[in-house]
Amino acid sequence: MTEGDLIASTGYAVGSAKALRIGAYGIGAARSFGGQFANQRDGTRFEGGVSVDWSALRNLGLGIRGGYQTEHATLDVFTEGGATGMAYAQARFGKLDALLAVTYQHRNYATNQDRVDNRFGPQATLSYALNDTFYVVASYLFIHNASSLADTSRAGYDYNRHLVSLGVEARF
Repeated sequence: MTEGDLIASTGYAVGSAKALRIGAYGIGAARSFGGQFANQRDGTRFEGGVSVDWSALRNLGLGIRGGYQTEHATLDVFTEGGATGMAYAQARFGKLDALLAVTYQHRNYATNQDRVDNRFGPQATLSYALNDTFYVVASYLFIHNASSLADTSRAGYDYNRHLVSLGVEARF
C-alpha cells in the first residue's frame, strides 16, 4: 500500500519540560494492493480527527487519537468507513521518531448493510526527519478483523493481516 500523510496540529505548553498538545490530523492515501486483490481493492483512503499528546520529558510522550475513516475501492465499487482510534507512546531521538500504539477501527459497509467489522491490533512506526516539515515513514500494523459475517456461510471474514506501509509525511 502506498500512503502519504498530512498532519496539522496546534499546541499549548506547560512549564519548561511538560507539554500538552491538542491537534487535528488528516490522512489521505492511494491504496495499491498486490496478489489476489490487485484488481479489486485499489482505491483511496481518507481519515481525519483529533489528537491529544502529553509529554513529561522533551523526547518522550503519550497520546490518544480518534477520528473517522472512509475507504473507496475503484473496481469493486464499495465504500467502507467508521470510527478509528489509537493510544500510543512516542519517543524522539534527534531526527528519529519511534511510536508504539494499539489501534481500533469500527467499519460499516455501504454495499453490504449486514456487515460490520471491528479491527484492532498493535502498530510500530519509525519516522526520520528530512527537514522541519517532511519525514520518511515506515510502519508495521498487525490487524485482527472480527466481522459480523464470520458466523454465516461466508467464511474468511475473520482474519489476521500484517500491513507494512512506507511513505512520506508532512507535519505542520
